[in-house]
Amino acid sequence: METFREILPATASAPRSFVEFTPLGGAGQGRLAIEQNRTLSEYRIARFPAEGGQAFHFVKLSHGSDRSEAAYDVFVADRRGLFDSCDCKGFQRHGHCKHTAAVRAVLENQWL
Repeated sequence: METFREILPATASAPRSFVEFTPLGGAGQGRLAIEQNRTLSEYRIARFPAEGGQAFHFVKLSHGSDRSEAAYDVFVADRRGLFDSCDCKGFQRHGHCKHTAAVRAVLENQWL
C-alpha cells in the first residue's frame, strides 16, 4: 500500500504543514494525516455523492487539535460560483481550514 505526502499551503497559524494520504479499501476511501505545528491529526476519510464538487466524511483516528469533535464533513467545489466548506471550528471561524486544504491536495495529486 503506497502512502503519498505533500506540503500544504502556509497559513498564519501553520506556516509549515504536511498531508499524508494512504488509499484504503474501495474507491474514495483512505487514511489521511495532517501534520501542523507539532500536532498530528489522523482521519479515515470516505467520499460521498455531492453536486458541484467532492464531499468527504472525516472520522478522527487521533485527538488532533480539537478534542471535542469526532468527525467532520468537508466539501470541495469543482466549479465557479460554489465555495468549499467544512463543519470544523477553524472553517467556521476563518472560512478555510486544514481539512479543505488536505482534500484539495489529495484531489490535485490524483491520489484518490
